[in-house]
Amino acid sequence: MPIYEFKCKDCDNKFELLCSMGGGGDASCPDCGSGEVSRLLSTFFSRSVGSDGSSHSHGGSCANCSTGACSTCACH
Repeated sequence: MPIYEFKCKDCDNKFELLCSMGGGGDASCPDCGSGEVSRLLSTFFSRSVGSDGSSHSHGGSCANCSTGACSTCACH
């Protein structure tokens, strides 16, 4: 089961919930109890291995990139 991130529309609390696939429709804020929450787009982490055997980690941005976005650099 995936972990989804949510943000409460009433108190701005960000929290995570373990939900069934596509779930989260009945999520409520653990701080204020409000059911007015929105699901957030989560960042992710991946690791790839280059043709030279070197390992590259990607977690949404890259310190080696001039723009800070891995999609524009050669570290893929």
